[in-house]
Amino acid sequence: MNRILTPILLAAALIPSMATAQETLKIGALVTLSGAGAAWGTGMMHAAELAADDVNAKGGWEVAGKKYRVQIRLV
Repeated sequence: MNRILTPILLAAALIPSMATAQETLKIGALVTLSGAGAAWGTGMMHAAELAADDVNAKGGWEVAGKKYRVQIRLV
């Protein structure tokens, strides 16, 4: 049992470190989060985050042959 379980646990421990080795592409989102336009800005912020999550789930965004993880930054 240990001969089977040990490689599986080792692989599971290495997967998160491989995912974090990918570089991050930070994209700014200029949204209104207060006042009369807050409802629109909040929706736009959530849409941008969902799009980034979708791209990251598919392995990232490829730019010039290099894969990047997408991160949304509020400005």
